[in-house]
Amino acid sequence: MTKAIMLPLLLAAALGMAGCDKTSEDHVQDANKHEQKSEQKQADGKSNEAADEKAEAQKDYAEAHKARATEDRHQAPSSAVPSYIKAPEKN
Repeated sequence: MTKAIMLPLLLAAALGMAGCDKTSEDHVQDANKHEQKSEQKQADGKSNEAADEKAEAQKDYAEAHKARATEDRHQAPSSAVPSYIKAPEKN
């Protein structure tokens, strides 16, 4: 009985996680948080930890740049367009 319940729950969790990709804005927000922490740690005299936070911010900015390159800002989300208006997908 528990095997019959576990499989659908595992599938639902996998599908839920697949929809949780971060957008470029999310990466930029994370980078901004790291920069604020870096400035705060620098002010506290913790230069090594500040450098680590700065490196994390740079990594998040790079991820944002990669995500921005793959996002299409000029197209409405497919869920916002009624099916009778949607153009057929190109193969």
